[in-house]
Amino acid sequence: MRNLWDKAGLVISVTCLLHCLITPLIPFVFPFFMQEDHPLFHQIFFLMALLSAVMAFYPHRKNSQARKILIIAAL
Repeated sequence: MRNLWDKAGLVISVTCLLHCLITPLIPFVFPFFMQEDHPLFHQIFFLMALLSAVMAFYPHRKNSQARKILIIAAL
């Protein structure tokens, strides 16, 4: 069973790596995403950044060593 979790973790990690490498290229490939005149442009990107930050930091909220990182991230 542990071998299965190791493989799943590897697949998820590689997927995350590819996502992080490809996502910044989206505005160049699809320039309509760069239309800042759209009324919700900044709100949508802010919410996406906020959601990803909450998903990254929320599981570590009770760890006393992580509190410094959470405070810095909140700034």
